[in-house]
Amino acid sequence: MEYTDQNTTSRSLTALTARLNSKLSLRLSHEIKHNSQPPDDTNVRTDTTTSASLLYRW
Repeated sequence: MEYTDQNTTSRSLTALTARLNSKLSLRLSHEIKHNSQPPDDTNVRTDTTTSASLLYRW
């Protein structure tokens, strides 16, 4: 969480990692960012990001 006198930004990140085999894993994640005072040119206060990653273990 970031806080100033005029704005508060909070962030939530959730991730799940599953091993596929001895070398590969799959990670799914979802991030939510909320801004209490967005810029004047937008009225959207919340951004979301969803991602999938393939991890390789050396």
